[in-house]
Amino acid sequence: MKGFAGNLLKNKLEEALELNKLAFPVSLINDVDQFIELGLSSVPAVRVGTKIIEHPTNRALDDMVKTAMELILEDEEESILVPIDFTPESIHGLRFAQTMAKYLGLGITLVHVRYPVYDPVSSVALNVHLARQDEKKLEALASQAMEEGLKFGLNTHISSRVDEGSITDSMTDLLHKK
Repeated sequence: MKGFAGNLLKNKLEEALELNKLAFPVSLINDVDQFIELGLSSVPAVRVGTKIIEHPTNRALDDMVKTAMELILEDEEESILVPIDFTPESIHGLRFAQTMAKYLGLGITLVHVRYPVYDPVSSVALNVHLARQDEKKLEALASQAMEEGLKFGLNTHISSRVDEGSITDSMTDLLHKK
């Protein structure tokens, strides 16, 4: 990306990434040799993985950002699943997965599977409350891991999800979806 349109596109893309809580670097390319090497016929352009989205004159920058975000979110399907039960061992597994994800070029999906709580007095309310607590705790862990990873050059996106039921069934279902 280069020039005013490139800076505007960079800012819009960074805003979209931040909105989606995705930690991906966005950089400007100002070297003509790099434009030629990438085979660009127009600028600004966005590269997501191996795909390049160019800016033809009739295409709005917002459309480019939308297309780039769709590609990034599509790539999220290729991630390392890390089961988390908040024990030191599962946190260690997350740290190991971060290192692996960097070298494999993958994201990470943290999965916490909880058993539903059936309380005859509060009915569903207690279960919903506990599920929300687990979601917040897992999201905080994902954010903390991304921040700590950046300090060590591990720029890996980490998403999180809380499932309910059997860990074996949940993990098997997730693996089949991938």
